[in-house]
Amino acid sequence: MPAQDIKAPQPSLSDAINMLMANPQIISTVASALGNVSPKNGEKTDAERSGNEHSKEDSAEPPKTADAPAPDLSALDCVTASFSHLPDRDPGEHWYDDIKLPQSISKKGKKAHTAELDAMTAAHFDAYLNAPSANVTDIEKKRELSARYVNGLLERGGPSTDVFKKTLGMEATEKLFRNVLFGTN
Repeated sequence: MPAQDIKAPQPSLSDAINMLMANPQIISTVASALGNVSPKNGEKTDAERSGNEHSKEDSAEPPKTADAPAPDLSALDCVTASFSHLPDRDPGEHWYDDIKLPQSISKKGKKAHTAELDAMTAAHFDAYLNAPSANVTDIEKKRELSARYVNGLLERGGPSTDVFKKTLGMEATEKLFRNVLFGTN
């Protein structure tokens, strides 16, 4: 059998999560790369290093950004317009609706539309990832807002959260969300 036909066994999601949980250095490295890790042993936060510390009185406001205008999300609108011929799906009302971007989309289709729905998803995600954004300078406020969102996901659920909770159980899902995906611990 040629070498390219041999496939290594793929770890399950549960195995991958267990590996991450058993190796906190991986989590710390990923969290540091994402800017979501708490300083340890007297280190300063990014905000402190840049001289942009904010007091707790700012807690009712969104995270401070580098004086940037609202991001230009017109590329998301273009993707939505490009796929406007696909029928919309009513996602219903959810606890997180007030924090969703107006450019969020939900479409439905038959199996024959799968390739087009996949292309739409990829294009929308690419436009989102490439949208200009300001640097968050109030890291603590960002962490607080992220923690509130994670708490909402864990307590009230959501489409993907519900799948994680059903598959992994509440404890593993909580560890995954708090330590790996959102870095709120």
